[in-house]
Amino acid sequence: MKRSHTFPLFLLVLLLAATAAQAQTSARVTTVQATQGNVQARTTLHVLCNGLTYYGLESSKIVLTDNGRLVQQFTIGNSASAQTRKPFKAMLVLDVSGSMAGQGLDGLKTAATTLVRYMDPATDSLGIITFSSKPNLIRPYTADTADLIAAIRSFAATGATAVWDATYMGLEYTNAMNDTSSQAVVVMTDGGDNSSMRSPADLVALANRSNRRIFNIGLGTGVNGSQLDMISTLTGGMYFFAPNANDLSTIFLQIASFARRGFDEYHIMYRTPDPDATSHEVVATVNLCDTIVSGSAVRPSIPATTAVDDVAAPVSARLDVLPLSPNPLRGAVLTCRYNVAAGASNEPVYIDVYDAAGRLCIPQAQVSGTPGRHAVPVHIGALSSGVYRVQVRLGGETRSVTAIIAR
Repeated sequence: MKRSHTFPLFLLVLLLAATAAQAQTSARVTTVQATQGNVQARTTLHVLCNGLTYYGLESSKIVLTDNGRLVQQFTIGNSASAQTRKPFKAMLVLDVSGSMAGQGLDGLKTAATTLVRYMDPATDSLGIITFSSKPNLIRPYTADTADLIAAIRSFAATGATAVWDATYMGLEYTNAMNDTSSQAVVVMTDGGDNSSMRSPADLVALANRSNRRIFNIGLGTGVNGSQLDMISTLTGGMYFFAPNANDLSTIFLQIASFARRGFDEYHIMYRTPDPDATSHEVVATVNLCDTIVSGSAVRPSIPATTAVDDVAAPVSARLDVLPLSPNPLRGAVLTCRYNVAAGASNEPVYIDVYDAAGRLCIPQAQVSGTPGRHAVPVHIGALSSGVYRVQVRLGGETRSVTAIIAR
């Protein structure tokens, strides 16, 4: 059954605030990182002067506000520079649905192969998720260019289009890596979503919680460019339109070069005037090229105390779940390790496994909830490659960890 998703009103309001950043001289706030209760915060800023990246911006040319209050103290920690050279690390989320058959798939294979050959195996790495009716993790992050090219050559076009579920999987994967360099998810599609459980609002919310950028590429006339552009704008990424598959190689390399330059961003460290806020709307007003321009972004605060995988722990927590190791997993069994606090009543513990779309894949029978340490095998041999969430429940408490399965 075909699904359609529309954006809620609050996302449309945010997009209207962001459209000013599309002018030839512009300022875009791309990320905001603030921990609740901590006055130290940071944001990133990308500016254009007459359509070109502007290097050499001084702090005296910037006015910052956070939740409508003036930021009195801030410094530019890292300035945008054309000479910046950072590792290129990205998760490619690629459309191999039936409509890609023929020239579309051929052009995608050429573009992806060109990108792999652009990599420096000493510093760079790529992961690949393909999607048709559902997403599939083809390769976790790797610097093995021969293996990546072999995977690309195996692409075959078939099925429907689950672009939202696949993008969500890509975001979950980069979050599970717990690596601040893994900020880019690059999505290529030639049509609208017609089989996802997730929605565009889900993608924006997850990306903004972890400050991950989504770079969307729309191929051909069947894409909803405004929708893809909206998702990219609201997550600090960018949208690219490819009229035909021959344009994909140029776009892939443009994104890679952009990432290597640190996204041409200024990293601004500041003292927030609103440290206890649950979210932060940062507005940067810049005096640039004889023009005053502004950009803004809204991001949730990082909770002061979190349990594993962003699940908040109550003060009297009885349950603690340890990160999975190894992760990614290649075998048929994962071991879920958890601790039950001393003095806790002997209630049963339940373990469930969900896929990236939130569908229950493995309902696990109840296991021991006695105080102490436990290691429970969970048989995952029937699951395909992808990103999954292992959820552990004890009474009213729930903890979860992300499992990456790479066959």
